[in-house]
Amino acid sequence: MTISRCWPALLPTTMLLLACSRQPMASQAARFAATPPTTDGQPTDWTDSLRYDPTSKLQYQVLNDSRTVYVRLKVADQATQARVLRRGLTVWLDTTGRSQHQFGVRYPLGGVPPGAQTAPDPNATLAERRSRRTLALAEMREMELLNYKGSKEATLTDAQSPLGVKVALGFNAQDDLIYELAVPLRLLYRRLPALNPGPVAVVGVLVAGNTPGGGGVASPDGSVVGSQNTVGMRGSYGGGYGGRGSYGSSGIELITSVQLSVK
Repeated sequence: MTISRCWPALLPTTMLLLACSRQPMASQAARFAATPPTTDGQPTDWTDSLRYDPTSKLQYQVLNDSRTVYVRLKVADQATQARVLRRGLTVWLDTTGRSQHQFGVRYPLGGVPPGAQTAPDPNATLAERRSRRTLALAEMREMELLNYKGSKEATLTDAQSPLGVKVALGFNAQDDLIYELAVPLRLLYRRLPALNPGPVAVVGVLVAGNTPGGGGVASPDGSVVGSQNTVGMRGSYGGGYGGRGSYGSSGIELITSVQLSVK
């Protein structure tokens, strides 16, 4: 009897804890982009300082405007640059801040063409290294969208896709690798967030290097998106790509989450 009488009094606290557990989580605030940045792999329109993640050796920044979230990466370490270009990179975005595989972009796809070797070569001149990089970047014209509109098959499209997602790689004057990604918020939210005081709008970001010979990228329900066979069918990129739990051996992993900002 005592327990049954106390149970109604515990309900408000229980409901509050459940509500809090479902709230999106953000570790930092994004910066609002008054002018949409150009997704071209060049940092010419970067105005804010980047954060540095020592584990992944990536510098990063997340921006947003009322319709788009922008992810920017800078890679100074040559060995990490080589891994990105040879094995590829996957960026997952979600609306919980809990590293969920809600929507992913795989770019570059990995598998640098012969003749465009990007591994550090102490005997190569600066001009030779830049020539090889130029050749490699010229071949990186495609990306894969993962869980695009709920599809369990990877969607292969142009890196400057008419679907709204845009991604680019480049090198700055200091030979840092520059990665830029633009994703429309409509691909993450069923309804665009108002971005005004009220419910928190969050975007979680998970950046992961792909492992060679992976079996596919795991989706939130545990299924595999984009098997090794479907990747190999294109003929341009060898092997598959790893998903959560298998890409860690690539040595690249960055996890963060941001609260979208108001003007």
